[in-house]
Amino acid sequence: KLNVVKGVVQKLCALSKLLHDYPEWIGHVVLIQVTSPALTDSPKLERQVSELVSSINGESGSLDFIPVHHYYQTVKKDEFYALLCTADLGVITPVRDGINTTLMEFVVAQGKTKKSPLVLRKFMGISSEMTEALQINSWNLGVRAFLPIRPSPD
Repeated sequence: KLNVVKGVVQKLCALSKLLHDYPEWIGHVVLIQVTSPALTDSPKLERQVSELVSSINGESGSLDFIPVHHYYQTVKKDEFYALLCTADLGVITPVRDGINTTLMEFVVAQGKTKKSPLVLRKFMGISSEMTEALQINSWNLGVRAFLPIRPSPD
């Protein structure tokens, strides 16, 4: 759902910072963000997310490369799980804790291969149980989800 708790704005700001600070990643990093419409309409948040997506795509995109694919729609469960299965990185960084099923869905979708790393907000209640996940402070833009290690596109 698109609401202030999910951390979508913070995630987009982190990606923008990554592409600005490490331009060698342009053409190598793509964010696929699926946000279902919230039960309560939030035009201000929708506008903010749309503006950030447009800004990132305008600054770092080209005719043959789009860094952010934002899908503001409800997706079918099988499509959602397909995205989770093929993800190269799972980034779960809500700004407030609660029951976050996406985290567990990502772990299940990755199955036994565990091919993709998982980045969690270290203040999540479940983070102490997820010892193999990379845990970050999502309030610190300098080390937000996309900046947990020194970037190298190779």
